[in-house]
Amino acid sequence: MISGRVADWGRDTCDRPASPTGSTSVGSRPVIDRAKGILNQYRISDADAFDVLRRRSHQENRKLRGVARQVIVETIGESL
Repeated sequence: MISGRVADWGRDTCDRPASPTGSTSVGSRPVIDRAKGILNQYRISDADAFDVLRRRSHQENRKLRGVARQVIVETIGESL
């Protein structure tokens, strides 16, 4: 069963396009990959997990890295 917080990550309706460059900071990549891995545990593909993080980032007007950190902290309680 998916926990309530993680389940809510997939319920976004914002359909903004991805960044044209598709680039991320090298320091952000491990955090984003870790958050995607957490979402993968709930049978969400890598592409869909990234899309969920990206949409939440746009919706909340926050950096993708910050949204990824929030997933990690809320899911496993580890502070980054």
